[in-house]
Amino acid sequence: MGERLNLALNFDGIIVANVYYHWSATTFESICMAIDIVKRLQRGLPTLAYDNVLLADFGLTTESDAGYNEESLQYMMAHYPQHSFRKPQSRTYGLIGITPRDKEKNAAFADATVTIRIDAKKEMVIDMGIIEGYPDYATFEREFIDEYELEDVEGVDLNTVLPAGLDFYKLTLDEARILAKAFYEIEDAAPTYFTYGHKIYPYLTM
Repeated sequence: MGERLNLALNFDGIIVANVYYHWSATTFESICMAIDIVKRLQRGLPTLAYDNVLLADFGLTTESDAGYNEESLQYMMAHYPQHSFRKPQSRTYGLIGITPRDKEKNAAFADATVTIRIDAKKEMVIDMGIIEGYPDYATFEREFIDEYELEDVEGVDLNTVLPAGLDFYKLTLDEARILAKAFYEIEDAAPTYFTYGHKIYPYLTM
């Protein structure tokens, strides 16, 4: 089974919504999803009132197949009757959590989390916790290392294609695009790990 993703929206330090994807927590796919959501939010900010929940809805559902968990759907319909909200199709397309219980459930099911952070000035950064939170290769693949030497395993050095000192906790949209492009270019190599800085990370595949 593919790694399961929790993609969270953080407004002014509060997770107002998250969405659970059952198959999508690869390094490449998850960052592309985050980039798409940031673009939607940026398009919506000039015209929508600064209502965190409605902004979350705009970012998560516009041009997306994600739908609301049942409890969150009832919450949105009750509090925003003038709007329509999408019912979920499946866990693969995304389950949106708005209520505390649904948000907690989405986070608990996931193997990794990516967070889009938006402050009071409406500035956005992408926190790729999915990368920075990885254990190093030796820990992650301990049973594999017991059988093979690291140099016998396929790896990719991202130090040669990414800017030095990229902060995975404060990626701007442009930096996120650079990172996504780097992952896209190494997809065909199907590496087991990649190196960036002085760390070695496992590379997730579907």
